[in-house]
Amino acid sequence: MQVVIRSLRPDEFDSFMLFLERSYGHSRGLFVREYPHLYAPREDFCRNFMVAEEDGRIAAHVGIFPMTVLAGDILIPLAGIGGVATAPECRGRNHMSTLLRHAIRRMRAEGYTVSGLGGDRQRYNAFGWEWSGLVYGLRFTTRSMTKAGVRPAAVREALSEEAIPVIEAHQRSMTCRVERHALDLLVKKQNLRFWISDDGYVIGAGENRSSHSFLEVASAAGAEPELIMGAMERLYAGEGTIMVSAWAGGALARLMRCAVSWTGYPDWCYRIVSLESLFERFRPLLEKRAEALADFECSLAIRDEEFPEAVTVCLRGGRLEIRPGIGARPLIELDAVSAARMLLGGPEIQAEVPSGLKNLLPLPLHVPPLDHV
Repeated sequence: MQVVIRSLRPDEFDSFMLFLERSYGHSRGLFVREYPHLYAPREDFCRNFMVAEEDGRIAAHVGIFPMTVLAGDILIPLAGIGGVATAPECRGRNHMSTLLRHAIRRMRAEGYTVSGLGGDRQRYNAFGWEWSGLVYGLRFTTRSMTKAGVRPAAVREALSEEAIPVIEAHQRSMTCRVERHALDLLVKKQNLRFWISDDGYVIGAGENRSSHSFLEVASAAGAEPELIMGAMERLYAGEGTIMVSAWAGGALARLMRCAVSWTGYPDWCYRIVSLESLFERFRPLLEKRAEALADFECSLAIRDEEFPEAVTVCLRGGRLEIRPGIGARPLIELDAVSAARMLLGGPEIQAEVPSGLKNLLPLPLHVPPLDHV
């Protein structure tokens, strides 16, 4: 049996779609309908579809989907992982492990800082991905909105083409977001609905009116509750739900006061691709957080047979130093899973972490559900 790891060729796209649909048990055309911004027979798309070819046929696939995440003014190169699949007759032959390790090597070589995916935690823990960060699932009712003094905004439902300029204008008000270079394709995802006004927009999913699922709301004027209530009124919906990042700042505070209930969830399943890049990218924020801290120093290392990494963090006289390698004590040694939780937010890890470093963390990162791969 000969196995070759390579990128997909555009002329293989149709057979590749059949492979994915059969591997997942999905209906014909689902990937193109659900992810029109990711799946197309284009050279730039196909180079990111990594396949394991077994004796001349596609046996397994892992997709790397580039995106740029913004935390305020900080740009984070992030690689989404999606379309993880093995043909039913080829399972149990280690193709997926080979592809995921290959994906990590490629992400590191191409300069990504973080990777994100959705999927079974224990399956991906073995490769360093962990559910991290925090989002709040908020539930609103007409009564909870009215009791909070919210009046519905004058919104109108729009088709995707009309919604695009409004989304482009108001999405920048979101504290953590993704640069949407292919917004014209993204808004063509199936089952999306758009309500727009001069103050912002709301994106919903599906036709459920009793409890409508909203995917995103943005308003430069701080009118997020009013926009959601306006959409609920147009839907004749008695209640609505939305997931909001813990880093959403004022928007979260405004929405939280109107919610009848809320639940906390991890943001997404993340892996630190480059520890040094992560600290360097967030240097402006870390320096600001360090202004009120006492001097400290430590080194942080990620244990991994193939991908070990370490950085040293020192604060002296108000000046923050970040350099690669182990250059100070104490040394905090973590596996990749614990590192994702400590750096991006999650349940406590079993390690002694100096209070100075603790006060610099976690780092703000959020990929909105609309951008998930």
